[in-house]
Amino acid sequence: MARLMLYLLGQFHATLDGQPLTAFKTDKVRALLAYLAVERGRAHRREPLSSLFWPEAPADAVRANLRQSLCRLRDALHDQGQVRPWLLVTPEAVQLDPAGDYWVDALEFDHLLAQCSGHRHRSLAGCRACAERLAQAVALYRGEFLAGLCVRDSPEFAQWSLVHQQTLHRKVMDALQHLALQQVQRGEAAAAEAYLRRQIALEPWCEPAHRQLMRLYAASGQRGEAVAQYRCCRRALGEQLGLAPDSETTALYDSIRAGQPFTLSAWRIENAPTPSAPLVGRTDELARIGETLQNPDCRLLTLVGLGGCGKTSLARAAAAQEIGAFRDGVCFCSPASASAGAPSVSVLAQAFGLPAAHDAQAQVVQFLRHKEMLLVLDDLEDQRAADWIAHLLHAAPGVVILATSRRTLGIRAEWRFEVRGLAYPEPDCCAAWPDLLRFPAVQLFVQCAGRARAGFTLTEHNAPHITRICRQVEGLPLALELAASWAGMMACAEIADAIDAGLDFLETTWRDLPARQRSLRASFDDSWGRLRQEEQEALACLSVFGGEFGHAAARAVVGALCAHRCRQDAAGERPRPSAGCLFRAFVEQAWLYEVAPGRYRLHGLLRRYAEEKLSQHAAEHAATRLRFCAYFAGLVERVEAARGGPQAEEWRERLHRERHNLETAHTWALSLADAAPEVAACLARALTLCGGARGSRLGAAWIAAQQPWQEDEQLPEMEPRDPPGFADRLQVDWNLPDHAAV
Repeated sequence: MARLMLYLLGQFHATLDGQPLTAFKTDKVRALLAYLAVERGRAHRREPLSSLFWPEAPADAVRANLRQSLCRLRDALHDQGQVRPWLLVTPEAVQLDPAGDYWVDALEFDHLLAQCSGHRHRSLAGCRACAERLAQAVALYRGEFLAGLCVRDSPEFAQWSLVHQQTLHRKVMDALQHLALQQVQRGEAAAAEAYLRRQIALEPWCEPAHRQLMRLYAASGQRGEAVAQYRCCRRALGEQLGLAPDSETTALYDSIRAGQPFTLSAWRIENAPTPSAPLVGRTDELARIGETLQNPDCRLLTLVGLGGCGKTSLARAAAAQEIGAFRDGVCFCSPASASAGAPSVSVLAQAFGLPAAHDAQAQVVQFLRHKEMLLVLDDLEDQRAADWIAHLLHAAPGVVILATSRRTLGIRAEWRFEVRGLAYPEPDCCAAWPDLLRFPAVQLFVQCAGRARAGFTLTEHNAPHITRICRQVEGLPLALELAASWAGMMACAEIADAIDAGLDFLETTWRDLPARQRSLRASFDDSWGRLRQEEQEALACLSVFGGEFGHAAARAVVGALCAHRCRQDAAGERPRPSAGCLFRAFVEQAWLYEVAPGRYRLHGLLRRYAEEKLSQHAAEHAATRLRFCAYFAGLVERVEAARGGPQAEEWRERLHRERHNLETAHTWALSLADAAPEVAACLARALTLCGGARGSRLGAAWIAAQQPWQEDEQLPEMEPRDPPGFADRLQVDWNLPDHAAV
């Protein structure tokens, strides 16, 4: 269907599929189309519609005029003979097709402003999303509603048009005022001047716009222009309204003539570290963080993620986009930079330029009490700061905190934002090698490798190896930067092989990085050292999961360890956390992240690190693997018991989700078969059930190797018993491939 576009703000203009429509013949036909488009929400009865345009004409003439105008309108819209015409005309009513593909600038203008009104933010002038909408709206406003359209002898239509003119005029003036204020707060003098000039062009007597323009000129040293603007204001008021400037305008004029200094309200990020490279990717994250910070309900937003995931860079970029959104600006500081033994709040006092005080906390709270500020606290790892931050949020209602940490602070006001690695090509990615640069992880590696080797670029030869590196580190920015630092002396294939060989390869000697960020192991060591012993033990146990897993599997693997530790502590020592509490703590500390509702996984590099820790304790390593195998053997038993029942499909899907864990359990069960033959046998049968071609081969091979076991023999503790023909029935009951070989 063709697209109809109507421009009613300013002189009437219409296009159909981009081609101007000019065959309207009279202004009343144009006015009729404008009225039907703006009032499109209902069908219009002929009698009221006729009286709107021909109020004084006889009844027969009115009906004839309406028929003639509708006919002309149809001709202008090329409506004749169309399967789906623009005009829906019946003997009783007329309506513009509400399902038609048409756009009206006045309606789009109102829609954009309504979005701003319905959007939750701290202030309209400070909201970036609404500022973009306002800018789009004022760009649509080419002039007054239906400017120059002359519809004679139609006072009711003239009144309708006048109401819309006045309403839209007031709306555009308000929008321009908010836009000018935002540009002033951001220090964008040229943009602010343009919006103020538009206000004055629409209302030459608008004193607030004249005053703001005078301040703008005075702040930039153009005092002559400021004085001239005052005279322009005085002349417009006298000519248009017969008034003189008010006392505020006159006082501003006197101050400018007296040489009083003026400054433009330009807020910058105080104390922010200079980024070593531009931020790569993170467009969606920045949009979501900005939306959250503008939500008046959010007072504390914590960016949580593994060490090296790019939290600081993201926080710095998020703060930069909030310049102008807070009256007293943005302050960036890192409490972690406090010297040993010094309270981290002292860093805040130094950032604000406050003198040394005995009670720095009270001093900072008093300084911020009446401020409207975004406070960025980078690397906020000291959990002792939580109580003070809660007190600050209560005492300083205009302060909003954006924090970065490897764990949440654990207070009720906190909003959590998880920061993960950069997007990278997944194994099923079919993109051609030049298109791989659309992945931020690939972009970052190539950018960093270019610093190590001049002229380094993505090529058809190195693209597979760069993709492999990005997958190995799962897009972790620090790991990508460390890996790319070797590009000056190693090929990408060699770098990928070295990462497979061990985590210790990912390190550097850069002096401008904190010690804990100069190698991936140092970063993990620092995070590991902050865990309690029971947390370290439980996290090491979770490394047995090579992929994703659910709550029940995690409890089965870690729960027995927790129960054992609780028995050890029964003599009156401190209580040990339950498996559920440990699991929640790991999620809050970003050791685990959610991949689907109720499904979690460890970052691949972190899993390798935790697996190293587990392997240092051979007995616990073997016991954890046995618990892992036993849990999935029990899962298979429940699936077999459900075969043919009402929940059979649900259990089958659950087993399918765990196929990778089943393969891992089967591999481990081979070494445990002497101690637990029923587990190995059960898992082998499970692989014939859901493991696909590879799983079926693994299961069949193991079953065939167990000579003492016969097809009709019941395995220990396995119910129900599988009679002859079990494999054939699997094919029928579960719609599986042929398992006759089993």
